[in-house]
Amino acid sequence: MEMTITEEQRSDLERSIQDAMKCFLEAMYDFKEPEFNQPPDAKTWSGAGVCSHIHKSLSYIHQAVNGLASTTARVPDVHRDALRQMMEDMNSKAKSAAVLLP
Repeated sequence: MEMTITEEQRSDLERSIQDAMKCFLEAMYDFKEPEFNQPPDAKTWSGAGVCSHIHKSLSYIHQAVNGLASTTARVPDVHRDALRQMMEDMNSKAKSAAVLLP
C-alpha cells in the first residue's frame, strides 16, 4: 500500500517550520553583539555559529520538503514523535555533519 503526504500535511509542516523560524529569529535578536560572536567555551559554538548551522540545516529541509519525492509503504509521519523528542532534547549533544558546521 503506497502512502503519500497530503497537501494539508505538507502545509502543516511548512507552517510548523515557519513558526519555529519565527521563534528562533526572536531568540537570535535577544543576543547582544559581543555575546553573539563569542562562544561560551572552547568546546561550544557561538550564537552566530549556531545560527549558521541552523541556516544550513534549513536549506536541506527546504530541499527535502519541496524536492522530488517518491511514495513509501510506511505512514509518512511514523517517525515524527521520535524526531521531535530528539530535536527538543536540550541536554543531549551530537556531532554535526561536516556540511552543516558553521
